[in-house]
Amino acid sequence: MGRLRYLLMFWVACALGWAPAQARDNVDGPSFDCARATTEFEKAICADSDLSAADRLMARLYSKAKGGIL
Repeated sequence: MGRLRYLLMFWVACALGWAPAQARDNVDGPSFDCARATTEFEKAICADSDLSAADRLMARLYSKAKGGIL
């Protein structure tokens, strides 16, 4: 299931005109403050660097899809 999720994110990124390298940034951690993580999902994302990177990517893609400034 994990590989399918990353493949889906890759295709969404490409469809929105992003290359994976462009979506990466130098920030570590997810798009939210891990000090305020309360749910098991948030804690799992904070504990895993791949999930954190995927969360940042999804946050950026969501912002772009809504018409926001990245």
